[in-house]
Amino acid sequence: MKKSAMPALAHHATMLFVVTVLAVALAVPAVAVANPEDAWESIAITLGELDVNKEPTLVISAALMTDTPLPVEVALPVPKGYAILWAGELTGDASQDPIVEISEVVKLEDYDLVRFTLQQSPYAQIELSVPDSVITRTPEGRMIELSWISAGVAERARLGIASPVDLHLQSTEPSATVDLREGIVLYSVEAVPVEAGTRLDLAGLMVSGMGPEVIEARRADAPTSSADATGAPDAGAGLESGPIAPLSESGFDMTTVLLFVLVGALVVVGVLLVRSLKTESVDASEEAFEDEFFEE
Repeated sequence: MKKSAMPALAHHATMLFVVTVLAVALAVPAVAVANPEDAWESIAITLGELDVNKEPTLVISAALMTDTPLPVEVALPVPKGYAILWAGELTGDASQDPIVEISEVVKLEDYDLVRFTLQQSPYAQIELSVPDSVITRTPEGRMIELSWISAGVAERARLGIASPVDLHLQSTEPSATVDLREGIVLYSVEAVPVEAGTRLDLAGLMVSGMGPEVIEARRADAPTSSADATGAPDAGAGLESGPIAPLSESGFDMTTVLLFVLVGALVVVGVLLVRSLKTESVDASEEAFEDEFFEE
């Protein structure tokens, strides 16, 4: 009895230890900071999805101060009038980004303070629908007026408008930094450092056509034309539609096509030859069989 009871007791003790460890781990509370709105090192507020057939979206992304332990309670200010579409943590894999549970939205005079807890990642993001008052249609284009007010301190904050490359901001107030990125042109203003109550504003008229920064960048990337030295029109003209890739990069050249045709013809001839040989073999076999049958 003692020999059979000892393993059972050991198993019970092991299970009790595992359950205890899990209970302790699950009971670890989120780190509480004095001011959850002061937890951020950097905050980026970007208006995007400005293509004609898309719904504009404001994205607020924030990174925790270095070495902040997780989980941690945090808070982000959201401009008044915007509605939350999604809030979560950024892990580097969009398909695995967990949604955060918003514990509270505090309605304040200048903004709404969104409170939640980061469990896995030091990066948070909130996506919001944009009220009609932010984008006004005019005969010339779309007038965009953005503003954001900080709820706490941070090392830096950036407010930006991400324009598709076939659109551009004709003018901005205040003057914005222009950054060419893959598929977009980012117009932005920045505050360094950020204090509680720091306000960022950015307004501009968005019109059709590529901006001068994009045209100049494409002109610089385009191959130099031999006609430039002859006084022909500027090689950069018409680059709004994008540089045309050489044939060797964008498709098959004539030599490759002829080689494919030749290989295909040889395959067809080979197939026909094999079928011909099989047919002759079958005919010969039938004749031999008939001769043997009638001889019998």
